[in-house]
Amino acid sequence: MEDQIEKLELHIVRLEQCIRQVQRLKQMGVADEKVDERIDAYLDGILKARKRIEELKKQTQGDAD
Repeated sequence: MEDQIEKLELHIVRLEQCIRQVQRLKQMGVADEKVDERIDAYLDGILKARKRIEELKKQTQGDAD
């Protein structure tokens, strides 16, 4: 479980880095018109990963009890 949580946290960090990179490209005017859609997709991925982390933590606590 801890390994899965760690992987999800790393996934969140990567998605956050992607968002920052896409925002920089947008500011430079290099990105295409689908930038906002990509950012939304990355944010959805972050939310899903955080939700999964919470589920895993609850399972871990439930197993410890």
